Amino acid sequence: MQNPDNIYLVICILGAILIGSNLLMYAVVRGSRGMNFDWFKEFGKTARQPWSREDDGLKELSEQADKIRKENISDENPAEKSG
Repeated sequence: MQNPDNIYLVICILGAILIGSNLLMYAVVRGSRGMNFDWFKEFGKTARQPWSREDDGLKELSEQADKIRKENISDENPAEKSG
């Protein structure tokens, strides 16, 4: 063994990983009553639909453009207004 200090560091890191993973699994199984995992749900939604925010904005823009087009068409044909 050339450097025993590195061995202790590796053992400490492995112990922290082991304890952290066990705590995470315990929280998931118990329903995480005291912990907040909303970020995990949001990550799942984002992973399934990565462009949903942009799509919503474009949908709203498209609806507004259609509304303006309909108004312009009805302005060009005054006979349709008077009936």
